[in-house]
Amino acid sequence: LATVPVIVKTIFEDREKLELAIVENLQRANLNPVETARAYAKLQDHFGLTQREIAVKLGKSREVVGNAMRLLSLPTYVQEALSRNQLSESQGRLLLAVTDQLHQQNLFNDILKNNLSVRELKNKIERLNKPARSQADIPYMVEPELREAQERLQQLFGTKVELQKKGSTGKILIDFYSNEE
Repeated sequence: LATVPVIVKTIFEDREKLELAIVENLQRANLNPVETARAYAKLQDHFGLTQREIAVKLGKSREVVGNAMRLLSLPTYVQEALSRNQLSESQGRLLLAVTDQLHQQNLFNDILKNNLSVRELKNKIERLNKPARSQADIPYMVEPELREAQERLQQLFGTKVELQKKGSTGKILIDFYSNEE
């Protein structure tokens, strides 16, 4: 190009020069999520900036900065996969929800092996984190007679009524929405 648009700034402090260099590098489109997170962390560590201040300087939300920086708490092998674009930033953030390292590694391997989508990974994590249900947690079956009595009570009170039977005993739950009711 014969001419290019430029902005010339005269900066005397080394600290400000370094800060501007990092901010300018962050504006590049080809940074991977780990490089971006490390740059945010560098701004935070070297210059004492908060996530909110970093976000303002870059025109991003604080949540974007915070979520990016959280990726740095992932194991090294996951960060490397993020750097090589074998894993998306969203998948990396989902793996943060798995506290057990063995489960986290198994899910990571599953992503690479089976090319799991974000939705598939989220469903697997939800199933993994869901506690096993005991017999007492399983919803009761309403017998036809109880269902009929429940409907009559709902009409009588004009609100939701629930009959719960467990063995030979049970409960009647009546919803109300004000002290007057």
